[in-house]
Order: sequence, then structure tokens, then C-alpha cells
Amino acid sequence: MSTHQREDDSWYQTIYERLVCDSTTQRRALEYAIGMRRDADPELSLSDVHAARAYLRACMFNMTPTELHAKKPDELAALWGRGALGAARYRSRDPQIGKRRKRRLHEGRGRE
Repeated sequence: MSTHQREDDSWYQTIYERLVCDSTTQRRALEYAIGMRRDADPELSLSDVHAARAYLRACMFNMTPTELHAKKPDELAALWGRGALGAARYRSRDPQIGKRRKRRLHEGRGRE
């Protein structure tokens, strides 16, 4: 890894940490997630926002420095909110779904 790459990673990490530590941005992410919520979706909470930090980090690190620099805090909060909605949906899923799939794979049936 080049020195340039390490410097970029530390810059990304700094931006990411500032964003996730900001309570205003956290609240905005939750507001965006609630705004995207459909009737069938589970209730959202701040814990879903925190669960979506890995999603936000992956999205940010996949952007070019120019793209990330051009993003406004509200745009990043909306992206984080999208991840929070996904985290809430994952949290509320039927736990048996994963077990059935694993059982099918174990039995050699694959997808049905």
C-alpha cells in the first residue's frame, strides 16, 4: 500500500468519525429513515442508525475523494438513513428464513 493510499484512508476515516459522532447527523439519518419507511416496515430507532454505521462507512470509502468532498452532510445523513432502514428490516426478519436456507443447503437441495 502506498503512502498516498494510507493518507487517503486516514482522511476518509476522519470524515467518517466526525459524521457518526455528530448527534445532529444521527437524528437527521433517523428522520430520513422514518421518511423512507413503508407501512409494512418495522418501527425505527436510533439503534438502527447505529447498526448502519458499517453500511455508511462502506459507502463513503467507495466514493472518490472528490465525490465525498462534494457531499453535503444532509446527503450523507440520507445515505445513513437508507442503511438504518435496511438494518431495521434485517432486525425484524423472520429468523427461521435463514435456518431453512441453511438446512436446504446442508441437505444438498440448494435453492427451491
